[in-house]
Amino acid sequence: MGCSISIKVHPEKNSPVYRNKRKTITKDVSTSPLAKFRGSGGTAGFFRDNTPSHKTAIIVGIDEYVHRWSTLQNARNDALSLDKMLRKRGFHTVLLLGGEATYKRVWKEIEQVHGGTLVLSLHGLGCRGVVSSFVCADSSHDPHDTSDKLTSDRIRAWSQRWDGKEFVMLADFCYGGDMVVPTVRTRGAERTRVVLSAGMMREKTLDGDQHSPFTKAILQVSREKQWNGSIIDMYLRTKQLANRVKIGRLPGDEGGDVFL
Repeated sequence: MGCSISIKVHPEKNSPVYRNKRKTITKDVSTSPLAKFRGSGGTAGFFRDNTPSHKTAIIVGIDEYVHRWSTLQNARNDALSLDKMLRKRGFHTVLLLGGEATYKRVWKEIEQVHGGTLVLSLHGLGCRGVVSSFVCADSSHDPHDTSDKLTSDRIRAWSQRWDGKEFVMLADFCYGGDMVVPTVRTRGAERTRVVLSAGMMREKTLDGDQHSPFTKAILQVSREKQWNGSIIDMYLRTKQLANRVKIGRLPGDEGGDVFL
């Protein structure tokens, strides 16, 4: 799939890393017609009790777009599987697939969540223009047009003002690593804003086979009896399976962990 960026990068610099039985193998598939990437372009408020009724997940999976973006094969599958996993863990889920995931609809669902725990799981294309962004179903094909995309700046600004206690973002798209900010921990943490991304900063991510490598690792960890629901533990375990996974914090974070 197309990852558009305003600078040219030699294909040899985009060699994805795969992990097979704990042995790291680097393989250049950037020139293969079978390789698909997920992107283009290159003060604390009042908190409700964190009961299951206040656990919300917004899950987005987009394979096909209104405008001239590349077509994916597995973003919808990823979203459906994450929806099933999170519902089993007591979350009220909002599932937006394909054309349902317009820019206005996704932001409306985000803005309607107040208090408790929120998981925002984004599966689809990312792009880099002025800033890095998640591409919604109806986003324009111009990576520099940020008016109809979930930009890193917009997510950070919302995270700073949101009145909820815990926020986890699963960024399964190209350049998702650009969403995070350096970790700052404080004692007596009350609010948590965590991002798990499928890659490092300015890095593309693979669409995979049936599921992306990122979502496949998350689903595998979620089935392990040893996993206690901790997002930090999730990160440590998924990194053994898909070693390009990145963890970071968003504005408003006061350190600490989230238990799904």
